[in-house]
Amino acid sequence: MKKFWQPGEETLRQWRAFRNRKRAYWSLIAIVVLVISSALADIYANSKPFVVKYNNEYYFPFVRIYPETLFGGSFETEADYTDAFVRKQISENGNWSLFPPLKWDYKSINTDPNLQHPSPPSRDNLLGTDNRGRDVLSRLIYGFRISILFGIILALIDSVIGIFVGAIEGYLGGWTDVILQRLIEIWAAIPFLYLLIILASMFEPSIPMLIFLLSLSGWVGVQGLVRIEFLKARNREYVKAARALGVPNWKIMFRHILPNALTLVITNLPFSISAGMISLVSLDYLGFGVKAPTPSLGELLNQGLTNLNAWWVALPTVALIATMLILVTFVGEAVLDIFDPKRR
Repeated sequence: MKKFWQPGEETLRQWRAFRNRKRAYWSLIAIVVLVISSALADIYANSKPFVVKYNNEYYFPFVRIYPETLFGGSFETEADYTDAFVRKQISENGNWSLFPPLKWDYKSINTDPNLQHPSPPSRDNLLGTDNRGRDVLSRLIYGFRISILFGIILALIDSVIGIFVGAIEGYLGGWTDVILQRLIEIWAAIPFLYLLIILASMFEPSIPMLIFLLSLSGWVGVQGLVRIEFLKARNREYVKAARALGVPNWKIMFRHILPNALTLVITNLPFSISAGMISLVSLDYLGFGVKAPTPSLGELLNQGLTNLNAWWVALPTVALIATMLILVTFVGEAVLDIFDPKRR
């Protein structure tokens, strides 16, 4: 069977060097576990039961929508399986339901009249509830998923834009480099945080909108790294030989020079991901990020500040953010040591 890709000796050497750094290796495994578990949150953290047996009939709310009237309610809308009335109807006369391990999603509310929100940890809510009665653990899981995906997508977009601009600027050099660099310096001097806050107050913030606005300035750092590498490589012998043979400039740039420049981009990628996560958390904390009921780590931090007695809201959120940043930093340091020739 033909193999589409087989790692070379240098790639295997780099992987072995990474595995020898136990702190970074186990940090990577922990990150993968966190990302995969958050990606599967809809399965194990959901307010809809897998199976419901009601009046000798079996229903599957996890994959189908059933009205409340089906379970003896008064509304034609979808049944709320966390509602006390619906739970009572399903639990009587031999009826039963099979819930996921965590029977709350990020927007479901504990309507127990005996609770005063934010309520402390209990059997129903392992990390308590926030000021609106939503399960803190579920919002942490879903909020982490959004934050890490936001950081990854933003880092990839910044890398693509930075590689494209830096490659053109560094390869062409001369007046093209001078003019573009002055324009980039002016662009980087714009206070994008204030611009972002102004735009977020004028329009309804969303994840795509925040990614677009943050990517307007995030690529500048990557561009500088790629530009320097292309400026060094544009006058080397293999580039001059390729020009003499009539190889197109775009092919020289992206097939011959870019693989060498990617080392700097790869070493910068983990730190770009963590910076993207912190940007989203900061905007949500200030109230200029995504709006409710979208799960947000920044919103939980804000709630923890306004409810200092509810330690179960702020403490797990701070611990999760700090743990993720530490893990990403450990991985980034190892990648930097392996790919940076000076450090190696």
